[in-house]
Parts: sequence; structure tokens; C-alpha cells
Amino acid sequence: MGSGRCDLRDGHVSEVVEYEFGDNREQHIRSSELILQISITAAALIWNQVAVLHDEQGIDFLVEPGLVEMRRRLADRLTLLAEAVVRKTSWSEEDLRPFVSWHLLGSEHYGEYVRNTIARYEDLQTQASQLDGEI
Repeated sequence: MGSGRCDLRDGHVSEVVEYEFGDNREQHIRSSELILQISITAAALIWNQVAVLHDEQGIDFLVEPGLVEMRRRLADRLTLLAEAVVRKTSWSEEDLRPFVSWHLLGSEHYGEYVRNTIARYEDLQTQASQLDGEI
């Protein structure tokens, strides 16, 4: 456990707050690092969506039925994943590829966006599954 104290440096008061890491400090550090990795992966997933969906020249990405369905399923899976993490329950990992037509996956126009979305979601699932037992 840390100690409480006040230091006076350059005329400013700095306060150190008492804290407790518990019995397994190393596990807490691993958990916090994993949560940080998950946050970065989630940000990359969301940024991929924002970048594509707010591109004025890419309006077709908004209305392409296959992409709309992929995003709907992604949203459903992210909700299930978030609920499982909060409740500390398990969930079934799911591959998004079956929900996306092969012509979109292989498309020169849409393919990179689809593959990046799937890859970031899979990364997020894998990292979140590592939380089981960590927190």
C-alpha cells in the first residue's frame, strides 16, 4: 500500500493518494495492459468506420446493402461482447465473414474496408476473451 503525503514543490502542493493493488499486483498490471490494448483496438475499429462513412466521395459505402448488413451484425456482436465483458460471462466468438458476400470481400472497391472491419473485430474478440479470469 502507498503512503499519503504532501510535498511542496515550486510553491505547489502535490498530494499522493493512498492506493491498494491487492494481493496480485502483477495480475492487475496485466489486466490494465489488456484493457488498454482492447481500447486501442476498439478505437481502430471505430475509426475505420468513421473514416469510410464520413468520406463524401464514398456515399456508396453507406447504402450498399451488403455493407449495411455487415455493420448491423457487427453492432449486434459488439453489444453482445460488451454485455458479456460487463457481466463477466462468456460469449461465443463469431466470424463475420459468413455475413459478408464474397463479391464484397473480393471487391476492389469495398474489399479493403470489409477485410479491415473483420480483422479489427476479430482482434477485439480475441483480446476481450483474454479478459476472462483477469478482472
